[in-house]
Amino acid sequence: MAFPRRAISPFRLEPGAAMRINILLNVGNEKGRAGYVELTQGIGSAKHPGLFMDLIIPGEKSDK
Repeated sequence: MAFPRRAISPFRLEPGAAMRINILLNVGNEKGRAGYVELTQGIGSAKHPGLFMDLIIPGEKSDK
């Protein structure tokens, strides 16, 4: 998956930076949404970002 850096602003792409993330895959048919699969709870039936998983950029922080 790739997207422009500005799409995730103000997230910092540096070691130790953290954000919450979730992924949802819609399952549909000719009548519309038939269901979904989500990585963690918090996005499919209702929006609860507090239930998303943490994404932390690995590595050591530098003191610049």
